[in-house]
Amino acid sequence: LDLVDTGRETPAGAGLAHAPERRLVTEVHVPAGEGPFPFIAFAHGLAGHPRKFTRLFDAWNRAGYLVAAPAFPLSNDEVPGEPTWTDLPEQPGDISFVIDEVLAASATEGDPLFGLVDADRIGVAGLSLGGATTYGVAFNDCCRDDRPRAAMVLDGARLTMGGTYELGSGLPLLIMHADQDLALPYSD
Repeated sequence: LDLVDTGRETPAGAGLAHAPERRLVTEVHVPAGEGPFPFIAFAHGLAGHPRKFTRLFDAWNRAGYLVAAPAFPLSNDEVPGEPTWTDLPEQPGDISFVIDEVLAASATEGDPLFGLVDADRIGVAGLSLGGATTYGVAFNDCCRDDRPRAAMVLDGARLTMGGTYELGSGLPLLIMHADQDLALPYSD
């Protein structure tokens, strides 16, 4: 999906000029069978891209989950300059926008996603900078989205993005962290 959020800007960075909107090219992986399916919105890490997670998405599809994964405007590996983490405060909003758009498509007769998403069974997940994004969308009052029913953080951290983290909200959270992660050491 080529999603464009006209309500938010993209600052200059990563070799790109300022843009008055946020463009989120989003991969959608649909499981076999009839929906509605539980839905996972996935956030890649710095210099990442959804195409790097096809094995994970295929496994989730085999388990019966629909997955939508945007390429963030300034932190993906296809930007013309150096990918940057400085746009992190906007990425939770990107995930919420993707959730909005996928749910709207699922509710629109004639759309290829019509009837495929269970709006009551949404999860968010992310790796590294995408894990920080997931913490934001799931637990930070700056940008929390109340629709997810579970969150998964892979090698991520709660980074400063404004607001306060509220981990005691009762939202189930799975944290996995490699003990040999050089970018974000396990001891941190």
